[in-house]
Formats: sequence, structure tokens, C-alpha cells
Amino acid sequence: MQVCLRSWQKKSPQSRAASFIPAHTWVSSPSATPNAKVGVLVHGLLGHKGNWTKFVRTLVERNPEVKILLVDLRNHGESTLKMKDAGELPNNTLDACSKDIVRLCCHLDIQPDFLVGHSFGGKVVTLASEGLVDVGRPPNQVWILDSLVNLTCIKTAEVEKIPVLRLLDHLHKIPLPVPSVKEFANNLIENGFSKDMALWMTTNLRRTPEGFVFKFDLDGIQEMIVDYLHSDLWAFLSRPPQGVNVHFVRAELSERWTPDILEKFAVASAESKNRTKLHVLEKAGHWVHVDNPEGLFQIFENNLYERASE
Repeated sequence: MQVCLRSWQKKSPQSRAASFIPAHTWVSSPSATPNAKVGVLVHGLLGHKGNWTKFVRTLVERNPEVKILLVDLRNHGESTLKMKDAGELPNNTLDACSKDIVRLCCHLDIQPDFLVGHSFGGKVVTLASEGLVDVGRPPNQVWILDSLVNLTCIKTAEVEKIPVLRLLDHLHKIPLPVPSVKEFANNLIENGFSKDMALWMTTNLRRTPEGFVFKFDLDGIQEMIVDYLHSDLWAFLSRPPQGVNVHFVRAELSERWTPDILEKFAVASAESKNRTKLHVLEKAGHWVHVDNPEGLFQIFENNLYERASE
């Protein structure tokens, strides 16, 4: 494929973003088929590609005709160090993150069969699918895993209680470096965060000679979440790109899915001519791949092989 991001790759004094390639890792089965379907998976805020490795390894072992590219978002995981090497990147927005994904696909010369995004990553892949269409590399499917459709899902008084917002606020208060992983985890637990969240956050620590620091860039992530909370998926769900099917996985135990939201989703699905489908993952909260991995495997396996929409 020759079409690529030439319009985005023009150098300017204000931006080095055009040459930035996010950190990524291929995961495939030892018995992978030569023409395996290609998926790209994008984690959520404060996560990294390693959080999904176990789930993805099992998925490709069960389905050797599938291989998946795991990506670290800008300001997250290994991409944080790559950003420092590239120089400061402006515009920590959903749009900038989506262009990172499109640029990566062009760099690797791949046309993904499907894109998967969890939470913040779900909104990234919706925009990335449109960008891939523009450069002649359209996916057949977009998978959105328990992403916030828009801020109206949450009462104004409840916004500040969103776990990731509380966590971000607290992380800014922790002096770095921290002496040990255990002390960091205990700090979170003592300040009201769950043990599971504390253990998850320890995967975001990087050892230095002075102690442990974050793998991510907190200031950059702060900018990203503002854009996430004020973005809206309804237009995309109602009118997906031509030829693209959308699969939205709703966590059954999520409190975001009010009757009004479910009713609006039904309207969006009808307007999309049933190209947007809603799946309910039973017995799962927001961490869908941890709470019910088997259920999520089955949803993927029942739908990955559908024919592309006309």
C-alpha cells in the first residue's frame, strides 16, 4: 500500500509528532496461519500494553488464524520513553492518539482487519478507523470495550467520583521516587483505593537508581482525559465508516448504562442499519478482560469472522 500520512508527516517547528511511532508488540500463536487476521489493540488511560498480554496470548492460542498488535498510547508505558527521545509532542488529544495508530499501521505497512480499544482506547480506535479509511487501509471491524459514550452517562455530581479521576488527583500528590513497590501499593490502599487497583498500578512503576518512578507522563494523561470526557461517540455509532461493523461490549456491572443510554443506543444501532451491535458481558465490571475473560473470548470468537459490511 502506497497511501500514507503525507499530510500529517510534514515537519514543523511546533511539532515532531509526525515521526512518532508508538511502542508496540506483536502477539501470535506458534501455529499462526500465514494469512492470519490482523488486530490492533489499544489499552485505556493509566494502562499499558502489558495489561492485555495474558488475555491476548490466550485469544491467539485459541484462534491461530488471528494475530494482534498491542500498542502503548502516547504518555503510557514504553511510548513515554520514545516520546522523550522524539522530543515533546503537542496535542494530547484523542485525535492525536488516533493519528499515532494510523501512522503506526502505515509504518508497519499493515491493514488491520479489526481494531480493539478499552475505555479511552475505545474512543481512540473509532477515530483511527476513520483515519485508516482516509489512507486506504480500512478495517472491517471496530471493537469498543466499555468506553464512556459521553459525559451525559454520568450525573454532574458524580464526575469527580470517577475512579480514574480520583486516582490521577492522588498520583500527583505522591512524592517521587517512591522507595519500594510495596510502599506505593500501601499508599494507594490507605487512601481508599482497592487492593486490585493498587496492584494494577504497580505495573506502571519503573525502577531507577534513586527508586521507583512512573512509566507514564501524568501531565500528558491529564490532558488526554479532559478530551476523553468531553468527546461523544453517538455520531460514530449511528454512522460508522462505510464497510465497518462496530461491536460495543458493555460490562453488565457498569453503572454507566442507564435506561436512557440503552434506549439511545438502540436508536443509534437502527440508524447504522444494524452495523453497530451491543454485546453484554455478564458478571463483569470495567476491567472486562480480567472480570470475565472467558465471556469476552466467546463474544470475540462469535463475531470476528463476520463478513465486512457493504
